[in-house]
Amino acid sequence: MKQDKYLESLCRNGEEKLLLSRVQDAVNTAQFHMTPKYLGFLSLSEHALVQQAIRLLGFANGHFFGGYEQAERVIFGALPDYLEFNPEEFPLQALTFTYRKQDKLTHRDFLGALMGLMIKREMIGDILVSEGNTVVFVHKNVVSTILQEATKIGRTGVSITEGFSLENLPQPAFKEMQSTVASMRFDCILSFLLGQSREKCSRLIRSGAAAVNGRIVESISSEIHVGDIVTVRGYGKFEITEQDSVTRKGRLVIRAQKYL
Repeated sequence: MKQDKYLESLCRNGEEKLLLSRVQDAVNTAQFHMTPKYLGFLSLSEHALVQQAIRLLGFANGHFFGGYEQAERVIFGALPDYLEFNPEEFPLQALTFTYRKQDKLTHRDFLGALMGLMIKREMIGDILVSEGNTVVFVHKNVVSTILQEATKIGRTGVSITEGFSLENLPQPAFKEMQSTVASMRFDCILSFLLGQSREKCSRLIRSGAAAVNGRIVESISSEIHVGDIVTVRGYGKFEITEQDSVTRKGRLVIRAQKYL
């Protein structure tokens, strides 16, 4: 009962409660029926929530995989003790779309076209777009539908092949950023990332406009760490990449990347 209350305290809404109920079911299936069970694709926020939940449940054989090492949207796998993590067992497939380079398709174009086929968002993972070539990770259950019906993205004709080339995998574009901050407090970090005053950034945080690793954080004094993903409504997404030295005045040298 106490464990259930702890899990419930993690949730902000009914959708999150439903997700944690599914996580508990997956963990029980792995532990008591000795059968692996998979959930996803999870958003950054859902990923963070599930990580918290399995820690509270004391479940050590839970794994996340989205088709490649840096995947943002991932599937959660609850595995029985006798199984080790094997990415090939996760129920996902990469599809590579090719089209003319002059047809400037976007992430929104692909997501809209796939959801237009009545495919739920949780069945779609990362969408990596480049000129004339886009890789989309999807749940295996929807592969046949996409291969048969996704002949166009918007008005653009496309051809689809299963799999992807790691060497040619489209990479996200970044803008490198560097500055010094007084501390790793959220308001200080956000002021650096946005180029705004700490007062304005504090208001953004308290209003619920900022998230860390997909979870809304409303405390300006929360500590940010290297590797954290910070998203701010209306400003974009950032990753803290380094904090490696201190100036003579005691300020921290910090580096980050802004997703373009």
